[in-house]
Amino acid sequence: MLSRAGGLGYLGTNDWRVISALSIRPGATSSDIAVFLAMNKAIVSKSVNTLIARDLIVPADGRRGPRHLYLTAAGAEMHDRM
Repeated sequence: MLSRAGGLGYLGTNDWRVISALSIRPGATSSDIAVFLAMNKAIVSKSVNTLIARDLIVPADGRRGPRHLYLTAAGAEMHDRM
């Protein structure tokens, strides 16, 4: 399933699932999301990179290691419209 995301192009089902997971678990890492959604981590990582590029999620600044992810204002608004 592909869905038009208000001028941002199309987002796939996996992208929507990642947005939804981060609305429930802000600060989760890609590994956390993969476990929470029972998805392959490579698929989650691809969605995370897509969503970062579209400014819908953002990694927290900090030390090296796992990236803690958060919805941006645009990502939260998109989630609320879903």
